[in-house]
Amino acid sequence: AGDLLPADGSGKSRNVKRGGVSLASTGEVSPSGIVATGLLAIGNWGNGDADKEKILTDIADDQLDIVSRGFMGLTVACARCHDHKFDPISAKDYYGLAGVFFSTHILPKLGAKGAGETILRVPLETKSEKAAREAYTLKLAGLEKSLEASRTQILTVHAKMMLPETSKYLLAAWDYSHQTDSSAPRRSFAEFAKAAGLQEYALRQWADFSGFGEFRALANRMNDVGGFAGVYSYRNGTDTPNATINSTKEARKISTLTLPAKSVSVHPGPTSGVALSWVSPISGEVEVRGKVADADPNCGDGIAWSIGRIQPSGFSELASGEFANGGAQSFAEGKQGANLKSILLKAGERLELQILPKGDYSCDTTVIDFDIREKAGAKVWNATNDLLRAGAEKSAPWSDSYGNSAVWNFLDMGGNAASVKTGSAKLVFDLWKRLSSELDSLPEDQKRSKMATLASAFQRDFQATDSASPFWISRQEDETALPEPAKNELKTLRAEIENLKKSPPPPLTFANAAQEGGVPESPHAGTHDVKVHIRGRYDRLGELVPRRFPVVIAGENQPPISEGSGRLELARWIASPTHPLTARVIVNRVWQGHFGRGIVGTPSNFGFLGERPTNPALLDWLASEFTARAQGETGNVKNQPSDKFACDWSIKRLHRLIMLSNAYQRSSELSRSARVKDADNRLFGRMNRRRLEAEEIRDSLLSASGTLDSQMGGVAFREMNLPRRTVYLMTIRSDRTGFGTLFDTADSNSSSEKRGVSTVAPQALFLLNNPFVLSQAQKLSKRLTAENAVDFQRIQSAYLILYGRPATPAELQIGQAFLKGEERSPASKWEAYCQILLCANEFLYVD
Repeated sequence: AGDLLPADGSGKSRNVKRGGVSLASTGEVSPSGIVATGLLAIGNWGNGDADKEKILTDIADDQLDIVSRGFMGLTVACARCHDHKFDPISAKDYYGLAGVFFSTHILPKLGAKGAGETILRVPLETKSEKAAREAYTLKLAGLEKSLEASRTQILTVHAKMMLPETSKYLLAAWDYSHQTDSSAPRRSFAEFAKAAGLQEYALRQWADFSGFGEFRALANRMNDVGGFAGVYSYRNGTDTPNATINSTKEARKISTLTLPAKSVSVHPGPTSGVALSWVSPISGEVEVRGKVADADPNCGDGIAWSIGRIQPSGFSELASGEFANGGAQSFAEGKQGANLKSILLKAGERLELQILPKGDYSCDTTVIDFDIREKAGAKVWNATNDLLRAGAEKSAPWSDSYGNSAVWNFLDMGGNAASVKTGSAKLVFDLWKRLSSELDSLPEDQKRSKMATLASAFQRDFQATDSASPFWISRQEDETALPEPAKNELKTLRAEIENLKKSPPPPLTFANAAQEGGVPESPHAGTHDVKVHIRGRYDRLGELVPRRFPVVIAGENQPPISEGSGRLELARWIASPTHPLTARVIVNRVWQGHFGRGIVGTPSNFGFLGERPTNPALLDWLASEFTARAQGETGNVKNQPSDKFACDWSIKRLHRLIMLSNAYQRSSELSRSARVKDADNRLFGRMNRRRLEAEEIRDSLLSASGTLDSQMGGVAFREMNLPRRTVYLMTIRSDRTGFGTLFDTADSNSSSEKRGVSTVAPQALFLLNNPFVLSQAQKLSKRLTAENAVDFQRIQSAYLILYGRPATPAELQIGQAFLKGEERSPASKWEAYCQILLCANEFLYVD
């Protein structure tokens, strides 16, 4: 219940009623208190079950079971389906206690049927840290909003100021695209604009807008997209727009999208489309076939597409269409799809398939099938076949299967108003297209004069001063065209934002933890009592049972739980000095850790089927001293405890109490009388010989080599060779093949009251051959040779480090003989000798 306690450790409840749910919503919360509730969040149950209500009952059962067995030594979970067969625990006791956990949640909500569940992630921050983070976020948002508002105002004024120049830029865009002087190289936008006294960005954007400009090719290739060899994409400076080719024979799932085998797909940008261009190598009549399909049905709002012809007058749309998220559409089904059956082209003219953002551009990866067929001949140009054939060999533009070069290309439509299918930009573009269509039917020598007339006519109706205007500066690098005061204002605002970003709050950390209230949007949302589930079935309900604790311990007259889940009340009841089981269960577990066996041999079952304590008086005395205070407060027995032993619930003091006892300090040698009276050592007349546990073995290897990192705290690690203590080695439930399993770590899929100890050949093979062990032997040998001058001293040092005792004369003689007889380098000799010592039983066992 750490999430319900204040950070000062006072234990005073700060539950507050909110929306019918008891929440810890005032004062500071201890992050460690939230982390502690992870005990309830890391259980193992049927994740992914289609029966979601059953998952809720399984989670509550798992939590009830670990709490009752772990802290009270009671198998309360046995009463899930019926009254306990052996202990005085009824089904009502079970569901009274289960109500506490049904009123607690570790899931943000239930997943879809058949899908796995996501564990709740709770932020670990104090109230002051949260306030500081919110203040930072608010300040940053305010500055960014101010920048956006100032920039919008500045760009609007600039676009309005440029309106009288509209016809000049339109005509210049025409002139730029019709540079006909073959004796001089074609000038760039920058050169052309400088010669004409125009702003380069505006000339470029008017050329794009009018259709006289040229889209940028998607030039940068990225291999092994999503980690798959044979999947490659093309993009420019940003993630989108992009084009992706899956050249493999298998479908590839990347994030939420699926790329079919042998496929070509494209993705538009936030405000601009992406195009696949085909340059006609023939003059004649062609037909376009094919379709487009959404490859990412999990999000987004569908696809918009357009197919057009590129002539000297610009882009002319032939057909277009759109469809909902997850759908597909053939080109023939689109608007004016009949136009695609017969298209008359000249060599060098282009057809473009454009995929455009339809509202929300996200999740718009679109699989394309673009097929162009010669009407009078037999030639067929299929984009997928040609790009799969040529794309893996060279960069764009790609040739076709007939040997014609530079036929296919992917294009970034950024900055072009035709990319947008909604809003004022589309209206402005449509106005221009209605006027410019008059150019197509004129002879070449009359087109420029007509273009000048059309530009003037367009200027009279063109009043756009927002982002629909080609005078609007969309790229930050083009802001050099602004007046100095405007540039300085934007520079100052951006500098303030950058300075703030240099000192952000620390990254927010999260923990899997429990919170008040049942799973939101589920049958158990909020806090409530539950009914008895007859035979454990949630669909067969019996009597409603108020939340309470088992009657056999807590009695019939329990105070009602009227607010919150009851976890805090449960925690206080369990941790009460008057609870007859908690202290006994805890001291028994600690005793078991030191002696290999508890005073009660079944540490999670103090019930009828559990073993009787071998020394009940000792168990009672330890429990009494564990809960007693040094000031003289009485414990669980009649005798007044002494200040010397009182622990006040401190497990550290309990360890000290046990380890200073005669029982703990005894030898593990078996005397003749002990063999007769207590061969199994149930009365602890001697110390049990103990093999090191898995974590201790690895830590001892690191300690021997002098590399153990004893720093406490921090995140878990997965790399075996790191020198951190093994307690921080990550446990992965699905992996039962590692070092820990080999040396009998606990089964992470269930509650393990005691570890088993096995002796199997792979353990010896691990010590002989594993690279980690060989590395520690090598480091130990270097440590010994660096710290000591002669073999005699090195051998003695090795025995002290590894076994805690000096070597005997016989051991010294054996070690010196081995080192002298080995026919290898001195360093290799010592590495081999150190490994022999590490493999010895004396290193792995404690006597």
